[in-house]
Amino acid sequence: MNQASSDRPVPPEGAQSAPPVTPPVTNQSAPKAQKPAAPKQSGGGVKSFLYGLLGGIVSVALVLCLGNFTPVLDAFKGATVTSTNGNVVINPSDEDVTLAEAVAAKCLGSVATIYVYSGNTSSNPFFGSGGSSNTPSSLGSGVIIANDGGTCYIVTNSHVVNGASRATVTIGENSYEAQIVGQDEKTDLAVVSIKATGYTPMEWGDSADLTVGEWVMAIGSPYGYEQTVTTGIISAMYRSDVVQDATGSSSVYTDMIQTDAAINPGNSGGALVNDKGELIGINTYISSTSQSSAGLGFAIPSSTVQRVAEQIIAGKTVTHAFLGITMTASSDPSGVAITSVYKDTGAAKAGLQTGDVITKIDGKTMSSPSDVSIAVSSQNVGDTIEITYMRGGSEHTAAVTLGSDEQNVQEYAENGAPAQNNGGGNGNGGNSGGFGFNPFGR
Repeated sequence: MNQASSDRPVPPEGAQSAPPVTPPVTNQSAPKAQKPAAPKQSGGGVKSFLYGLLGGIVSVALVLCLGNFTPVLDAFKGATVTSTNGNVVINPSDEDVTLAEAVAAKCLGSVATIYVYSGNTSSNPFFGSGGSSNTPSSLGSGVIIANDGGTCYIVTNSHVVNGASRATVTIGENSYEAQIVGQDEKTDLAVVSIKATGYTPMEWGDSADLTVGEWVMAIGSPYGYEQTVTTGIISAMYRSDVVQDATGSSSVYTDMIQTDAAINPGNSGGALVNDKGELIGINTYISSTSQSSAGLGFAIPSSTVQRVAEQIIAGKTVTHAFLGITMTASSDPSGVAITSVYKDTGAAKAGLQTGDVITKIDGKTMSSPSDVSIAVSSQNVGDTIEITYMRGGSEHTAAVTLGSDEQNVQEYAENGAPAQNNGGGNGNGGNSGGFGFNPFGR
């Protein structure tokens, strides 16, 4: 693969910043002798005093206004990168380093490129068609989140490593064989590991503290250009959708972070970080009719990423809220019709029956199976939701306590019954928005 090379300077630990440069002072001739000024009337002195006072007030007001105008001052915000207790942190300073430079210097070394090898035929845009044991069939990005006893754990998207017979990880100039620790297709998250030391895990940020308009940076390998950074803002919060990949598997995305930072194929699994260089999301998919960035990128929030990744690393099965129905869209009455109810599930225990039409969940209108999938997937096992439904022309409500898909899916598989998909049932579909969502392929 032809790929542009780039320097990736990382400031050495304890490195000192260059001293500020002082502008040279130009030579000035001696001041000419001045004639004694004629005495002025007292009225002129008062005017001069008032003008001077007014100018001072205006200057102070401008300083105060600019001090509070963060978007302007952020462009001139200085920062240096130092090391504290093994973690790189960003410290404000007067040095001539921009915020973006400091965040990139902190985070680039914690972002990897993941190359996937598969014998399956591929039309991947990075490598052409086909794949072999020696030629990658696709690629994505990943973020180092833990280092334990010589094992480095990297979180990425599940769709990045799906179907991989082999995977390698590149960090800077170094390449490693990778092992897939585990995947969770329902949240589209996976963890891979490499045998390596010396890499700094990225610090976790709290996605619950994010606000619309906040500055962010996306880091990954778009179109194979490793360790690329782009900046933007958080465009919106709590976006949700159901996305179907090329294999037909569906992922339910809830509470997604929307950003206008440029994200393209290859960014999947990469980092979305805040102005402190903290991981706030994993870049996952875009909405675009051209399959390239249109300023509509979506990231899985760090709260979900951390919870799922820690369960995978610990060897636990990732569980999801489970309703216990299959369903299809209904137009009369408008809503989502239940086509079957699995026994001993929350839906069955609450009295829901085949033929009931769900119209609302927790007061929110349900128009499609995807709406129900999203509403259920945003809950935790053991949560109770209120379902409003129509039966025989009458409206009813039921309090449903959600179970775990781990137990139920296993039971249904043993009994030969179809397993429910993503807590919402079969038929939850692909792109409910109709905007040509592209989950990147990788």
